[in-house]
Amino acid sequence: MSLSVLTLARSGEFVLAQKGSFTMGDTSGDGYSEEKPTHEITLTYSFQIGKYEVTFDEYDAFCEATGRSKPGDEGWGRGTRPVINVSWNDAIDYCNWLSEKEKLPKAYDNDGNLLDKDGKVTPDPSKVVGYRLPTEAEWEYAARGGNKSKGYKYSGSDNVDYVAWYWENSEGHTHDVGTTPTQRA
Repeated sequence: MSLSVLTLARSGEFVLAQKGSFTMGDTSGDGYSEEKPTHEITLTYSFQIGKYEVTFDEYDAFCEATGRSKPGDEGWGRGTRPVINVSWNDAIDYCNWLSEKEKLPKAYDNDGNLLDKDGKVTPDPSKVVGYRLPTEAEWEYAARGGNKSKGYKYSGSDNVDYVAWYWENSEGHTHDVGTTPTQRA
């Protein structure tokens, strides 16, 4: 079972997303045009996805170990805030580094193709053993609660202010992973 790293974060806490089906896209009717038309997706495999976003602490450790420059934080702070200003290539390099560090096969080749356990290119994310980024469908499925979804508009609630930081409630900056606006003092 592959490990999606997009939301790896604190101490490698993962959540199991069990296989299942869902309607992908704008199911509430108030989304963006690129979220339409909605369509049924079936994930025929279960996967692990990190409970939290990758933090600056975690990504900075990768930069220090590999001699890379650390990404900027826009002056908002580092530590347990989600890492920002990272390209897709930087993210897959982080995935491969983390895989190698934990003695798992690399998930990507030098061209960004997914690799199976034997190092052969595969289009099937379920064949990847190391850390990798989740597909768009995997991310949306997990964010909606997977096969345990309760049909909320947002991940865990119909009220976005309860579950997410976004431009209207974030005071214009990132916040520590695993926190919500309702936890503010």
